[in-house]
Amino acid sequence: MNTLPTPQILEPFGLFPLSALLRMLVRKSHHTPSPTSGTLLHQQNSLTLTDTSIFKELLSPQTRSEYFLHGYSGLYALSFSLRHTITQGAALLHMYGTNGSTCREHQELSALFDLDVPQQLRELQGLFRELTRGDLLPVLSFSALGCHLSWQKNGMCRAYDPYHNTCCSSTTAADSPFCHVHQPCAWWNMPQDMADAQTIMFAFYGWKEHLFAYTEEQLREEVGKFWHRIGMQQRIAPHLDDGALEVLQIESREALSALGPKGLRRHFLRLARRTHPDNGGDHESFLRLQQAYGSALAFLHAPSP
Repeated sequence: MNTLPTPQILEPFGLFPLSALLRMLVRKSHHTPSPTSGTLLHQQNSLTLTDTSIFKELLSPQTRSEYFLHGYSGLYALSFSLRHTITQGAALLHMYGTNGSTCREHQELSALFDLDVPQQLRELQGLFRELTRGDLLPVLSFSALGCHLSWQKNGMCRAYDPYHNTCCSSTTAADSPFCHVHQPCAWWNMPQDMADAQTIMFAFYGWKEHLFAYTEEQLREEVGKFWHRIGMQQRIAPHLDDGALEVLQIESREALSALGPKGLRRHFLRLARRTHPDNGGDHESFLRLQQAYGSALAFLHAPSP
């Protein structure tokens, strides 16, 4: 079985420094209206950046080309590295939002990300402050739609649902970023039996070793299982905009549902052959197609009640 390509080209960690991602978020957030700080369980004025936009801004054209030439494996390596960085940033923002939290959590996160958490919090404090809006503290997350930046009132639970774009309305438990109900969201030190979709994703992308955990064939299978599990937990259909359908050349959500996961996969492969850089396509179009496929797959695996 062919494993994911390793060493030289597929050692992507470090391509997305957290400080660079935060600076990008600071710039982009200047154009996002400040969220209302009244009721806390509400639709947020959040900022979403697609993987495409982050790749384009933080990676050189040469680096993008090198990874895209590896097709699915190269794109997966880039996406995994970006989500690993977002996961690190989300955890550090939780620590920042609870005055550093506990020494135990510092030790666990330091070991996980191979960094000195207190020092990292000091170095990034200026950027964290730039992302703060009065008593509203930044919350970082991701989904198939991209990287999400939202805000939560100081002292309130930092659990955030990127698909519904809502945050929890409860106060935090002692020495924790989360309320009593959302304690499983502390994915770095809790069993994940009761975790939500976002927590499961953080737990997977938090460990670098997961990048090389599968062969490419196994990876494709696991991605399908993952979205099915997320859909069954959420019991909702994630947001799927018309732009994704247009990229996939599918007329409507009804037509997508008629295709089903297997039909969508065959349709995607036909389009991928035409847009792949090896066949004369361009990297940005190929990446948009990959992201649209991920959003459509999430939609199919998350049926409404």
